[in-house]
Amino acid sequence: MASGDRYILKLKSTYLSQAMLNVFFYEQTAGTGGANMLADAFDTNVLAALSPMNSNQVSYNAVEVLNLDNPLDFIEFTPTTAAGAQTGDYLPPFVAINFRYARATRAYRHGSKRFSGLTESMVANGGLDAAYIATVTALGNALEAALSNLTGDAWTPKLAHRTVVGGVTTYTLYDFSSVFYTHIGTQNSRKPY
Repeated sequence: MASGDRYILKLKSTYLSQAMLNVFFYEQTAGTGGANMLADAFDTNVLAALSPMNSNQVSYNAVEVLNLDNPLDFIEFTPTTAAGAQTGDYLPPFVAINFRYARATRAYRHGSKRFSGLTESMVANGGLDAAYIATVTALGNALEAALSNLTGDAWTPKLAHRTVVGGVTTYTLYDFSSVFYTHIGTQNSRKPY
């Protein structure tokens, strides 16, 4: 709950009865608000930008936030943005929009995010229909932007490298230079967290 604290944020969703998990990392850069404030800022900014890119068959069930530096600072939050906004024939869960988190240095790998829950009307000739380019760009901007609230708290999104030694998991967070939509692809199996 202080500048420099590192957070892992898990978005737990359901699409066509299939559980989905997207994991994000943030570092607090200002203020003293903790996990609950970060969850609220994520709901207000990132989920609000994701919803227009998701079918109404996608349910955002929970946002779990854990402070990696303070075991007393955690929350599982039911978001106010409850579901996707797109109507129409939906595509299978493995079809996803892909984003790249471009690394800031060659010392580590690029990151990526994949979001399932597209509708048929969003796809044209194997790619994203031109009518959705502005919406997917807005989502990329929301994924890249620092989150903040009216009380002066701020969190910067990060890339993470996970290391497990002797059953103990540690995370090293890194900066990235940009986030952008790359293509429509598949939703890879998620790594366990």
